[in-house]
Amino acid sequence: MNILKSLSASERELNKFRKVVEQINALEPEMQSLSDEQLRAKTDEFKARLRTPEELPEGDRNEWLREKLGDLLVEVFAVVREARVRLTVSPAPDPDRLCASASSPPASSL
Repeated sequence: MNILKSLSASERELNKFRKVVEQINALEPEMQSLSDEQLRAKTDEFKARLRTPEELPEGDRNEWLREKLGDLLVEVFAVVREARVRLTVSPAPDPDRLCASASSPPASSL
């Protein structure tokens, strides 16, 4: 029974990753259309979007920052992947493959 629960939990986790992968892949054409300068400017944009309102108490700031980072995850990954494609000859990592490797048990546990 515990094995089934574990597999079910793993499948739910994978489904969350798959949704994120789909969102990242959906941004690829937009990232490809950006000039090098526009792609570089994304870093400053992300920093500006992460600025914490100073009037928030410390604990609330941490929660606000966690939520913001979660919101930016997909776009940041898409930008980094596009920058890597432009800077290297080798293909960018496929998010689908990253999810598959994240869900695979380490070889030592087999």
